[in-house]
Amino acid sequence: MDSEKLETFLCIAQEKSFSKASKLLYVNQPTLSARIQSLEKELGVELFERLGKGKGIKLSHYGNLYLPFAQQILKLMKESKELLDKEKGIQHTNLRIGASSRIGNYILPGILSEFHFEFPNIEMTMVSGSALEIAQMVVDGDIDVAFVNQLVHFDALENIQLMWDDILLFFSHKRMGHFSDPQPIELMAGETLILFDNKRNINKQSSYWQLIDRYFADQNLIFRNVINIDQLEAIKSLVKQNAGVSFLPKSMISHELKRSEVGAVMIDPPMPKLGIQFIYHKQRHRPIIDSLKQIAQRCLT
Repeated sequence: MDSEKLETFLCIAQEKSFSKASKLLYVNQPTLSARIQSLEKELGVELFERLGKGKGIKLSHYGNLYLPFAQQILKLMKESKELLDKEKGIQHTNLRIGASSRIGNYILPGILSEFHFEFPNIEMTMVSGSALEIAQMVVDGDIDVAFVNQLVHFDALENIQLMWDDILLFFSHKRMGHFSDPQPIELMAGETLILFDNKRNINKQSSYWQLIDRYFADQNLIFRNVINIDQLEAIKSLVKQNAGVSFLPKSMISHELKRSEVGAVMIDPPMPKLGIQFIYHKQRHRPIIDSLKQIAQRCLT
């Protein structure tokens, strides 16, 4: 059974006329009749009843029974062909991915690992930078897709919100039970705060650290002791050794939390959440981009 026979049957059934179906399908009537005869022979029943000269045709009892199945079979045949065509295109391609540094270091590895498991033949290239730098690369066509930590406003780009990341107060496991959840921010002034030294960071427009700075300013909070560090992993190491406390997105300390190396609580009033956006160029969309997006959504839920 092929799709041409099914399309012919459905068109004749709808038009109730061989001649009208012939014009719609751009096929002569002898060919149309041959297709229907072949289908009827295959099924072992007559699908149409001739009503007499000038009166047209109608579906037979068997034709009416077969009609919904023919519609479903043709639909499935088309969908399966589209899927196979899509898969052929996916299996022989490459994907250029951009990410802001936090996402590239702490979130993207898990997503790309899952993606590689499902599409082992895809060649991937990853670059990192600030959200605006990465977004501009998507606009310019230097990369295909990007994961960034803030909404970027380019008319050419499609923005999809993947998740919201909580910013938590985290501390050494030795201080478990010392803080309430949520912890009132006004009780934190006496703590030693370990902060990322944004002035030394080449990415001075880090949305994460700007968000924390604004939060402290809004709360009129001044810490008694502050240790400035320009390496995120060094901050985590100092906190684990109980040299002080810090604030980081949950995604950046998830492994330490699972291993009970640190504790973490929310702050009251809560800090704004940090978003993760999936962006691509509207005019350069490819099926493989949808596959990556779906895997990312699955990993982050």
